[in-house]
Amino acid sequence: MKKLVILLGPILGLVLTVLLFINLRNYPVTAQIISVKYPAQIQLTKNDGASLMKFLKNADDGELLPAPNDPWFLLKITDRKRVRHFFFTEPHCLFDIENNSSINLPPQLASVLEKYLMRIAKGSPFGELIPWNEADKIFPRMAKGRIRDLETGLAFNIQRRGGSLHADVQPLTAQDTKIFKEIYQGRWSWKRRSVILETGERAIAASMNGMPHGQGAIYGNNFPGHFCLHFFQSQTHSRNLDTAHQLMVLKAAGKLESYLDNKTAREIVEIALIALRENDPQLVILTYKIDPELTDILEYMKNIAGLKIYSIEELEADRKYLVDFEWYEIDSGNNFRQKTEVIMENGQGGFLVKPKEISNVFKMS
Repeated sequence: MKKLVILLGPILGLVLTVLLFINLRNYPVTAQIISVKYPAQIQLTKNDGASLMKFLKNADDGELLPAPNDPWFLLKITDRKRVRHFFFTEPHCLFDIENNSSINLPPQLASVLEKYLMRIAKGSPFGELIPWNEADKIFPRMAKGRIRDLETGLAFNIQRRGGSLHADVQPLTAQDTKIFKEIYQGRWSWKRRSVILETGERAIAASMNGMPHGQGAIYGNNFPGHFCLHFFQSQTHSRNLDTAHQLMVLKAAGKLESYLDNKTAREIVEIALIALRENDPQLVILTYKIDPELTDILEYMKNIAGLKIYSIEELEADRKYLVDFEWYEIDSGNNFRQKTEVIMENGQGGFLVKPKEISNVFKMS
């Protein structure tokens, strides 16, 4: 019996090693940089992501510091289902949001981040901020153009077929529809996205949704209807300004931060909830205080397919609001409606939402 145990020992060890190796391969390290100031995101190679994760795993917690008020970039690393978030402005110093501490990268790893930052910043991705009454003339009915998604860089051709308060447009070909759907991760969606309309010599800041509706008139483009393309000060069919579309237009023009700086505390509460509905990481980072709970919100919002705000009521306490909202959760297929208090605080450029209360609501769902 002892001999059998002695013989089986190395074999079992080898089997466990193989199983561990297979398990590790099933969960590769993925890393991406999301720009806060310069709307873009970029995926790191597997080797670069793994090198960063290896160092960060073994790095001692750095000096305890308050969260940066004005970060430029977010490094997001996923390893074996664990997600870590690091804010930074300069590539040599990362702020670990979970531990409220800074980590200094060695020069060789800082240069790894630097090469991706150079790729993000190459050329301005923004469009002109042109009001609807002018855009309507620049891009009249039956005109053709090209839409470029601000974050992914994917582009497709369109034609304007109608619309009087905004443009109703359609992809030109089946291939254009395929690219359109790729931008929305393969499914139709009402979510707004910042885009640039390229027509003639102009590049105009705009916002689109990803849901075909109404009628379409281009044969063979595999698009069952048309979609809405909004511009600065354009309106919905009910003659209202759509706040989410206007935010995406401002983002496409590179003017989102200056717009937020002038908003009241109540307006920031509304915009912070819209950011969740639109699944927009940049808008979330610009409207929420950087606390550990912010990472929970950034992860959970990918599970939100729709969010409706019923009311935002100012309470007697200074900068505190009672928010009544409902959202649809993709994983469970259920709607949840909650009331929660939201606490505001002054940031460097304006008001910010403390994420703890919103994060707790999502944890209870």
